[in-house]
Amino acid sequence: MIKRNIVAAAAFFILATGLGVFSTNIFLSLKRIPAGEAKLQLGQETIAPNEEADFTDFMMRINSVQMKNAKETGGGVVHRGFHAKTHACVRGELRISSDAEINAGLARANQLLQAQKSMIKRMTSIFASVPDSALTDIGVTSVQAFRSGVFSEGEKSFPLWVRYSNASGAIQSDEKSDARGMAVKVMSVPGKKFLKDRESDTTQDFLMTNKPRGTTDDARSFMEFAEATSPGGNLPEFFLKHPELNKFKEIVIITKVSKQKGDSLLNKQYWSGVPILLGERAIKFNVTPCKKLPENKNLEKSESRFKQDLTAQLTQADVCFDFNIQFQVDPVKTPIEHALTEWKESDTPSIKVGQIVLKKLSEGQELSSDDHACEGLAFNPWHALLEHRPLGNMNRARLYVYKASQAGRHADPAEPSGY
Repeated sequence: MIKRNIVAAAAFFILATGLGVFSTNIFLSLKRIPAGEAKLQLGQETIAPNEEADFTDFMMRINSVQMKNAKETGGGVVHRGFHAKTHACVRGELRISSDAEINAGLARANQLLQAQKSMIKRMTSIFASVPDSALTDIGVTSVQAFRSGVFSEGEKSFPLWVRYSNASGAIQSDEKSDARGMAVKVMSVPGKKFLKDRESDTTQDFLMTNKPRGTTDDARSFMEFAEATSPGGNLPEFFLKHPELNKFKEIVIITKVSKQKGDSLLNKQYWSGVPILLGERAIKFNVTPCKKLPENKNLEKSESRFKQDLTAQLTQADVCFDFNIQFQVDPVKTPIEHALTEWKESDTPSIKVGQIVLKKLSEGQELSSDDHACEGLAFNPWHALLEHRPLGNMNRARLYVYKASQAGRHADPAEPSGY
């Protein structure tokens, strides 16, 4: 009997670890939910005491970081607090998916989760039964759950700008390890916007990096990280203060996302990292390349290799990304407030809701990076429709910090209405 149980357990382990998408989540599905978070509802935020005072303090601190970076690497010019170096701004359009396309994606996501539920129950029955409440469900059966804000009308198109950047607040070589950013400004978007002084603007911003989760768990630790990575900062001391960040793991992640041979910004996946609303549901969003572009073998190491590659690729043809969303399915597995927690595809599969098409450059056209049309653009998750209100501590801090960063570099407060 004991031998049979050992063999069964060994078989279960081998099978589980060979399933890839299920391997780690089998046990995560069974983890104990913290008492405080178990009471949270989907989409519910938890606002900490003194948050507003912290955020007001962050405004002065991000301006200090900007000034330090300006003296050290910016040639005296004040840039953004983060994502200081612009590779290029690219014109394009956002094409909203049809009802049929979204329904097909929704069906695939629900089938995947149903298959996972069956697999988990079948394998864990060796040891104990698993209640349905321990397994995730999207809780969406109709395309109407997607039809809100920018995505209200299928097969509609919007013009947009995309800004590609390095994540650092310092102006540095593209050869240095760093995360990369893709900020999208959708234009000609009707409807009331969130910011009190920008309610009639016609833009909606979507900000992403090529990391599926945040660098830190909350805004306070991220502000400390900003200071630790600025001139005169003490990064080792920061990691000692925050053992939950796992310095070695973060270094591996940054190296992986930034130092790939022959890599192109157009071949990367980008994630929001933190959630926003889609109507009444909390979501995260990401974009994935429609197809992998061939490696640019002529791309040489240089200070600005990403701009060179963007120019080379977009001289040849349009380039597209699928715009996907993930629904929050559980207050613990897919939390609102914890930016370090990745929303796993095995818990909440991405569903395509649109496509970003970057336009081919016309003959003789050059990508802009440091002119007013590009560098003057201000990207902010709070440039948003009410239906896309940013959620969570990190986003609430951005409401203050981005405003301060924009003022610190004297960016044009006017939002574009076109090219």
